[in-house]
Amino acid sequence: MTVLVRVGPDPVPAKVEWYRLDSDVDAALLLVTDPAWEVPRWRQPVQWGRLVTTRAGQRCEAIGFPAVVATPQRRDSHHAVGVINPGSLVKAGLYAMEVANPPAAAGPDGSHWAGMSGAAVVCEGLLVGVLELAAAVLGDGDEPIVRSPPGSRVIPNRQRLAAVAVLGEREAHLSAVQRLALVDAAAWWLSEPNGGEELAYALLAATCSAEVTTEHVYLALITPSHEPDDHDKDRPL
Repeated sequence: MTVLVRVGPDPVPAKVEWYRLDSDVDAALLLVTDPAWEVPRWRQPVQWGRLVTTRAGQRCEAIGFPAVVATPQRRDSHHAVGVINPGSLVKAGLYAMEVANPPAAAGPDGSHWAGMSGAAVVCEGLLVGVLELAAAVLGDGDEPIVRSPPGSRVIPNRQRLAAVAVLGEREAHLSAVQRLALVDAAAWWLSEPNGGEELAYALLAATCSAEVTTEHVYLALITPSHEPDDHDKDRPL
């Protein structure tokens, strides 16, 4: 399947390498196929993060393409800024992003946010989730819902710590929190039956500076340890 993706001033062709569409996940991994396209030189690579506090008012931002700011000539962007209160929507496993600057007018479906889903949500320069949907769940206004999936922890602690240790040796520019967040995200995707292995590897490859490092981290994550994991020590045989 060929699509057009905007990664600069003009759209470029890309193909779908992987996708999943179900009640839990709506995501795709695209590969740009234009031979003339050059990979952008970022001042700092986008890195994974995780909210580790319950303190309200965590500042965040997201840039997307809601239909309300679109014109017949172009699908323009909206830079949303706001806060996440981690204590909200805990049972649903979601965050509600309370936006300070919603679009001025609602779209044709009555929502300010139609078309905004999929935008990356960034806190303090770290990617903490993606906008999943817009729903009037708090009061009378629409608030975008941020998906930061907890996942199923099927990768034992020893294997995840081994992967974190490899990152510590080979990717010294990553902080301890960033290494943990990256490994947690890859471990979550490894628990997914439909293409999760490929996406877990892609996440590691997008962060690691060399392919050999990606392979070492991935192998550490998937290779079973011969010693019992911490949560198995007290189990009766």
